[in-house]
Amino acid sequence: MNPYRDKNLNEFLQNIPQNTIDYETSKQDIENQKVHEKFIRYLQRGKCSLCEHSIDSFIINEPCFHWLLLPNGITKKDVVKYLNNEISFYQLESYLRWIANTELFIGNISDLDEDKPVNCFICETIKYRNIEWTINVGEADKEGHENSLVGNKPHYHLQILRDNKIFIKFNDVHIRFTDNDLFTMECISQGKGIFKFGHTYGEGISILEEASENGWINELDAISKNVDDPSQASIHRQTIITAPPGKTISGDDFVKAVQESKVTKEPVGKIMSRINSELQITTILEPSENVPELKKRTKRG
Repeated sequence: MNPYRDKNLNEFLQNIPQNTIDYETSKQDIENQKVHEKFIRYLQRGKCSLCEHSIDSFIINEPCFHWLLLPNGITKKDVVKYLNNEISFYQLESYLRWIANTELFIGNISDLDEDKPVNCFICETIKYRNIEWTINVGEADKEGHENSLVGNKPHYHLQILRDNKIFIKFNDVHIRFTDNDLFTMECISQGKGIFKFGHTYGEGISILEEASENGWINELDAISKNVDDPSQASIHRQTIITAPPGKTISGDDFVKAVQESKVTKEPVGKIMSRINSELQITTILEPSENVPELKKRTKRG
């Protein structure tokens, strides 16, 4: 059972002074930046920033998060043995999210709340190259399954696909949460509106939901750029341009906007709104086809 479930963490969070929150948040932001910079620096050299070995290496007595990239020589047995230990959920999740975002920012992480199954605390699919991970935490998993031979302690599940073929099934292993994981999860559950948890450098496509809910969807749209290669698009942008009643849209203006867009990569709709301020521009932002399908756990695992 989660030892923090019956504690009043909401009251604890409310009593933390704002200056303490600001200080600790700033300190954590600086630390996150340093760790991420090292992560990127090492990855560019083909190395893992945690163990400092090659990202493609498999050293049997030196387990590391990068094992989940399935380096040459690793077997399912090796991965299952590693995952049968207590492994920090939030650290592992951050590692996979950071890896995914080096290939396609936000577009490799499927984590929309609207797609999440009922009675599921966390469900997300993360992709990198030919590897795909789906992390699943059911509400019952947070407490552990009472009177069960396996999974009787709080745990999470991980499915791994390689080349679209199952390498690890959800029910192959019940990965135990750390004490810090359990505390963080309970803060999230109890502290709605007070405790804010985010994925620094590990944002997924759910950023569209967050932008919409918090009123900064226009700001997100403002920094969007067209890409020449559709496979590098994270967001699909649809624009509807409507002329005022009794007027038409100039073909010359549209051609001009298209030509400018090819050079600047700015969406045509934004350019048209500058050319003619009378036009009504409606923009719809949706996940692109490159975002992986959110895989869901079934009773059979």
